[in-house]
Amino acid sequence: MSQWVFILHIAGAVGMGVYVWLPWWVRQSIRLPFAVQTSAWRMVYRANFFSQWILVLQMFTGGYLLAIGDHPILWVIGVLIAFLAIGGFGGMFGLVLRRFDQEGPDPRWIQKIKRLADGTAISFFVILLLMLFRPWF
Repeated sequence: MSQWVFILHIAGAVGMGVYVWLPWWVRQSIRLPFAVQTSAWRMVYRANFFSQWILVLQMFTGGYLLAIGDHPILWVIGVLIAFLAIGGFGGMFGLVLRRFDQEGPDPRWIQKIKRLADGTAISFFVILLLMLFRPWF
């Protein structure tokens, strides 16, 4: 059973790779003409929405793997903080994108979108580092 959960966890990590590309997608979408920009923002919103559900899968599979394993407490705390950060940044990113879609282009929204996209990518890299370098803890 734990091998299947581990495989699902790894597949979910690959699916969360959207967060690595998120800042690049945001910066490329800004450069597009306004007529195309709306469609690009919707695509980015859908990718974020999909990744949020993958994050829920990661929560369940990671929780199971955490329960059956023996992990250092510092590592567990670091993973939980990074997991909450990526969930928070991703959720706020989706909210700002929806408001941007409803209210139209505004430089304030674009700056928020950029910062939140960067926050999700940084949080994802922290999770990757914690998963790859677990023996250091």
